[in-house]
Amino acid sequence: MKMIIEKRMLLFAFLFVFTAFGVSSLFANETKVEKENMFMNISPSSTLSFAPAGDNSSPITDAFSFFDNKFYVYSDPDNLLVENFIEIYSVLKPDNYATHSISHTFPKEEYQDYELSNLIFVKLGWIPGEGSEYYVGYSEKIKEVVVFSLEGDLVNTIDVGIDSKNDLLLSPPTNVFIQNGSFKKEDFWLIDKKNNEIIRMTISGEVLSTVGIIKYEGIDIQQFEEVLTTERSLFVRDSSNHIFQYTYPQGFFEVIFVEELKDDEIISFAIDSLGNIFILYHSISDNKLKMAVLVEEDDGKYTAKIFHEEPFTEKPLKLLAHRGFLILVTEENYQIYQTLPIIENLNLHSSFLF
Repeated sequence: MKMIIEKRMLLFAFLFVFTAFGVSSLFANETKVEKENMFMNISPSSTLSFAPAGDNSSPITDAFSFFDNKFYVYSDPDNLLVENFIEIYSVLKPDNYATHSISHTFPKEEYQDYELSNLIFVKLGWIPGEGSEYYVGYSEKIKEVVVFSLEGDLVNTIDVGIDSKNDLLLSPPTNVFIQNGSFKKEDFWLIDKKNNEIIRMTISGEVLSTVGIIKYEGIDIQQFEEVLTTERSLFVRDSSNHIFQYTYPQGFFEVIFVEELKDDEIISFAIDSLGNIFILYHSISDNKLKMAVLVEEDDGKYTAKIFHEEPFTEKPLKLLAHRGFLILVTEENYQIYQTLPIIENLNLHSSFLF
């Protein structure tokens, strides 16, 4: 009997040690993965209030950018549009810069109840000081796409048969090559979630091309949440953490799905002029807001390399890329991050791993 008890105690001790070793190994692996993915933790180099000096704070309801030229934040309740650009004083010292903001009451008084959303910027012509500039958006009041001048005058309304801002996405034009060797921007993109179509059209309402996407397997247009334009391509993010690329006129194909984020929520993404893809996401397991750059591994899969995290308190609006900077837009302010140290540290971290 005594021998049986001793054997059972020995077996119990063995199982305890084995279990403890397994659990410690599991946590060690999780810590290792987190350590590899967290290659740095930077803070914003600048945080700007949305309201002009002396004014009360205005809630930001929308934000958008126009390639590397400018970025904008908009307050629908106050009809206030702030036009921003960053002046870099030294290429060798990218932290030596200044921000410039111009506030506009937008649109004009007679259109201030239009409930504008999905705003984008369209410029006709590339030559500075030449060509016309417009804001395009969707009006919840009149249920049409609207085109405004920089001064806030209504230029055109386009009936696209959509009754809700949630049923469409708008994106600035891609680059269109013309004979003299330059590019011009002459149209914009509309993703019609209601009718499963991608439409390229002009601000006058002329439809230049229509592509139905129902034929593309695995793509649910109803899940589309955000669209970006880079060169000749559209990048679309859906609510299932997929990112698709549409290259005119070839079509859609899936380019990214980060397996490790399948249980998290990607809030926004941005692509800089060098093609680096940055994401802003809510990490559900530890309830943190994280920013990461996506890296393609040798097996073709992508991982998210985290460079900033903080406790999650509320959902930000958008992540923008602008002239070597990332702009994190919240309802209260916009925060500026430099991308150069992020990429440099990522490359340094990668070289250490190998």
